[in-house]
Amino acid sequence: MTTRMLCLGFIAAAVLATAGAALAQTDDKAFTYAMLQEAQGQISFAQLAQQRAQSDTTRALADRAYREWQAVQTRLGGIAFAHAYPTPGALSDAQVAVLNRLGQTQPEDFDIAYLQVLRRGIGVALTRMGDEDSTSDQDLSAFVGRTRPMFRQTRDMAGGQS
Repeated sequence: MTTRMLCLGFIAAAVLATAGAALAQTDDKAFTYAMLQEAQGQISFAQLAQQRAQSDTTRALADRAYREWQAVQTRLGGIAFAHAYPTPGALSDAQVAVLNRLGQTQPEDFDIAYLQVLRRGIGVALTRMGDEDSTSDQDLSAFVGRTRPMFRQTRDMAGGQS
């Protein structure tokens, strides 16, 4: 009887551990997908800002953001590929709407509008990275550790521009 209970306890623990690992993988998969989706949008917004920004400072910040989000796309794309995670194929409808709104912004208002979009995107990414702190995936943990300080610096730079 005790051996049977002990065996059932081990089975229950194994099931819980497996479920926990599956949940962590699902969270990692969702994190990776969401960050790649955000990267696609922010790259498109930065490209538009590189063309339309009125100030050299905003244009330089857009160039920096473009390079940072490209690096995110490259790093996370590799992790997604290694884990067979799905990746977004195109901008989301919401991102297309933001891109259209930015494209229709009056030249004198463009820099402020772009900086707001950039800060929002970085804020969302930083929140996601905070949620991903508990990941057991070493690649994602390293990604968060490298990327978070870079995004904080860019967010602070963008905050000083408006």
